[in-house]
Amino acid sequence: MSTLTSLRSTARDLFIKIDPNAKVRSNDVIDSLINMGYVQVQTDGNNERREQQTESTFSTVVGQQTYSLSTYAPSFLKITAVIYNETPLNKIFREDILRSSSVANSGSPIGYYIYGANIGLYPIPSAVDTVTALYCKSLPTITTSQDSLLPSDFDRAICEYAAYMACNSVEKTDKARMFLWDYTLAMSTLLSRYKMDDSTYTRSTARNTWYQSPRAFYPYQ
Repeated sequence: MSTLTSLRSTARDLFIKIDPNAKVRSNDVIDSLINMGYVQVQTDGNNERREQQTESTFSTVVGQQTYSLSTYAPSFLKITAVIYNETPLNKIFREDILRSSSVANSGSPIGYYIYGANIGLYPIPSAVDTVTALYCKSLPTITTSQDSLLPSDFDRAICEYAAYMACNSVEKTDKARMFLWDYTLAMSTLLSRYKMDDSTYTRSTARNTWYQSPRAFYPYQ
């Protein structure tokens, strides 16, 4: 976990090779490029790194089917599990519910779906109960008051991707290709290493349990 100041220093060391006139080396530009690299590293980890895993608990409202993700799952990227009163819910599809003759049914939910900015429960809750959503979130932007939340091992990769984007901004295609290659190699090593150290990358395999959905059987991941 590194500070923005430390990441700026690493990025500038790379940028000197491509931008001796400092056209893209103001703090504002560097900070933007660093955060592009930060997002890309998260994305290339399938947005499932342990730093991105969290959970949220909320109460159902009688007769209310949908609940705002921005309220109950801040910075939501994807749901990994939904638990209703300690019972895992199946992932289902809203369009299947709409086609069903039981679309307006109420009772204890057995499934959930994501639609737009909401999470929906089916059947419609008929009681006030507890829902726990396990999900992956986007990490907050790195600023002078918010450090990177990834291990410092990822700093170089973040800055190499920043350098790649910087090269593109000044149309230095050959150097952009070089930095992208360096980034790709770095991430290959990091993801392989952290696959052994971090349960994040084995979670899907460990939870490869089969659940029933209205559409078909599919692996819950």
